[in-house]
Amino acid sequence: EPYVEDTFPGFYDLFDDLVIENAYSNSLGRINVAGCCWWKRGALMTGGRCALGKLNKYVGKEAADDRGIYVYPTIDFCSNPEVICDHVRTHELRWLIGFLDWSGRVETYVDSNTGWSYMEELKKFSDNGMVGDGFIDAVTNIVTKKCHNLDLCADKWGEDPEKDYFELKRRLDFRNIMTN
Repeated sequence: EPYVEDTFPGFYDLFDDLVIENAYSNSLGRINVAGCCWWKRGALMTGGRCALGKLNKYVGKEAADDRGIYVYPTIDFCSNPEVICDHVRTHELRWLIGFLDWSGRVETYVDSNTGWSYMEELKKFSDNGMVGDGFIDAVTNIVTKKCHNLDLCADKWGEDPEKDYFELKRRLDFRNIMTN
């Protein structure tokens, strides 16, 4: 799609339950949607050709055609990522792409500069009684910024005005899941 000055994404304000139809920049500071064919999908808002390609390779049409794995043999996630949201099994597909993304991006995360490792830190967090918020915050940063330490992240776009609310909510949700 060619660049059009007034074509831009809005956003959903979960706190106030409103759709805001004002320009809202992405992580690169762009506000237009020129050249964007598909938005992120699934529980972790996974996107990009690589992630969708993996989904196709492991459980989609490519898995069926190349290796005889018939999980979703008629779904080509690469040519139609929207199927994740409009298929009759949409809830299953949204979680599936989230799990695939989590196992490939979060569980394998190791910072090449500091040596910080998700698996090692998870073990420490668990062995120490899951006390503190540092691990939860680091994992949130891995998911949202692809970096465990905000001070070291390349993605420096503006702060979310509801950051404190969502940070507290994530921490409470995590503790609730782990203790109930």
